[in-house]
Amino acid sequence: MKVAHLSLNLTVQRVEVSDNFVYDGSKPHIVDAYHNTPEKHPADIGGKYDLEYDDFIPPQTHSSWTFNKTSWEWEPPIEKPIPNEGYRCVWNEDTTSWDQVTRADTEPN
Repeated sequence: MKVAHLSLNLTVQRVEVSDNFVYDGSKPHIVDAYHNTPEKHPADIGGKYDLEYDDFIPPQTHSSWTFNKTSWEWEPPIEKPIPNEGYRCVWNEDTTSWDQVTRADTEPN
């Protein structure tokens, strides 16, 4: 069984324990770190645990993005445009906009 140690609902550690593991209450929270259903998400270091949804929210990749609890994804403040041929779009947090770069300029995110 895999569990996550949480502090203020932030995942700080993931560990694997034996099936006969007994929670002793010594950590603030320990919950199943890997849900075995398509509807649930694994714990990521730096991610948050949502008590209401009993699920893990992945770490926020950009401070301007907001989390959508319907799609369970971080979303940019503006929609990603379709890039011109030979280019791809990358998020620019400084300008909170999408930049078009040639495919060779950066590795895919």
